Amino acid sequence: GTIFRLGSGGITFLLPLELQIGFGYSAFKAGLLILPNAVAFLIARYCFKKILKKFGFKKILILSPFGVALGLFGLAWMAPTTPGWILVMLMSLIGFTSSIQFGCLNTINFAEIPSNESAPATSVSAVFQQIAFSFAVCFCAGLLVINSEFSKTPVLSHAAFEWTYLILTLVTALSALIFLALDKKDGEHLLG
Repeated sequence: GTIFRLGSGGITFLLPLELQIGFGYSAFKAGLLILPNAVAFLIARYCFKKILKKFGFKKILILSPFGVALGLFGLAWMAPTTPGWILVMLMSLIGFTSSIQFGCLNTINFAEIPSNESAPATSVSAVFQQIAFSFAVCFCAGLLVINSEFSKTPVLSHAAFEWTYLILTLVTALSALIFLALDKKDGEHLLG
């Protein structure tokens, strides 16, 4: 799950930065355009059990990163003239599919943990999740700097953001390959 978090975890860092500095939006307007991500994330939580029972862990863990990657790919082509509804759709897609992915990851992490070890395992898992999200922000910031050097543009230019989103798209999509190793029945006992 760390690779998925690395690819998708920096979106709440990158997008407000681009909207405010790159596109000149106010903090309020940038926040409103990111709000659909959080709303879709919450809506997915209500659908999570039904989706999980219908498709199982393996299918979701393989397919969800592609939903997030599709949203990131769309953000790479965003410009100041892009209609707000397109950004709302992309953020909703990213929010919904990442919520489903995180739910699966957080559930299947404990599939083989005995109940007497679940408390320390929960603490360790929470720490690793926070570290992964911190790395994601550092990764995004590093990509912005590297991409600006590569494209010979200022660090916060549209070209630097564009390439950063494209690399994040690739990392997020590649994270699905890890889950190909899962057996179709892995985590099935958790669905009961």
